[in-house]
Amino acid sequence: MREADQPKLTLTNFDVLVAATRIPLSAEAKAAESREIGKRIYGLLGLRYEQSGEVYERLGLTNLARTLLFAVMTTALALAICYPIAYKVALATPAHRVVWLMLGLIIPYAIAELMRIYAWTTIIDNRGVLNSLLIWTGILTEPIQFARMPGTVFVVIAYTYVLFMVFPMLNVMSTLDRNQIEAARDLGASPWRVHRRVVIPHAKPGIAVGCIATFMLAAGAFSVPRIISRGLQAEWFSQTIYNKFFESETSNVGAAYSFAYTLVCFLIVGLFMWIMQTRLKDFARVQ
Repeated sequence: MREADQPKLTLTNFDVLVAATRIPLSAEAKAAESREIGKRIYGLLGLRYEQSGEVYERLGLTNLARTLLFAVMTTALALAICYPIAYKVALATPAHRVVWLMLGLIIPYAIAELMRIYAWTTIIDNRGVLNSLLIWTGILTEPIQFARMPGTVFVVIAYTYVLFMVFPMLNVMSTLDRNQIEAARDLGASPWRVHRRVVIPHAKPGIAVGCIATFMLAAGAFSVPRIISRGLQAEWFSQTIYNKFFESETSNVGAAYSFAYTLVCFLIVGLFMWIMQTRLKDFARVQ
């Protein structure tokens, strides 16, 4: 009987995602927000506008765009961290390679994901390890509010899903002929040129797979932003979908949000594959 009373799943549920909501602002608050770069970008994208002296914002699309941007930035951070690790491990001798993998990657992942996330709260807390160290050394006099910084969430997500980025690149880089690197160096190529002309073209399938996997996991991340931010930051789109299902009892809207989010993520992945000039059959090199 309760199922029969549930709202129906229709295309009109998508209207909630694009609907504009009036934002009550005082004149001072309106002037202050008009100077914010983020608000200006929302205005250029049509996500925020002013009509008859009132400010309107498409909150659903704003949240969607912000989360996708955060996921892209998290993926870029994970790539910047994992590329040198994969390169170092791939060129190491078999014995040293095992040591690097065990100590830096595999052993930490023997711990459950939630335990690793909660461990980060002891590091970034106002009285946590990092703030205590900075205050003890005299670098700071007041703790940094890491829970309010989106960059903190980026770092924890990158750490949480680092294996999904590093292993595809490692598998491809391990097949790289070292003689090509030595030849490039002998010809006078700088380290940057060696990577740009030799290593990166060879590792492109691994980079593509790692970025796609990390982006999809970051876009759908729920535990990390919820635990790390503690409600002190704007929620990610995955949290919004969760709230639609389990807190506001609007599962029909949550289903529409989830479908639209999945579709947009697939389009972004397809665009990324086109930019990287990577095809599905190229991913077989990663296995």
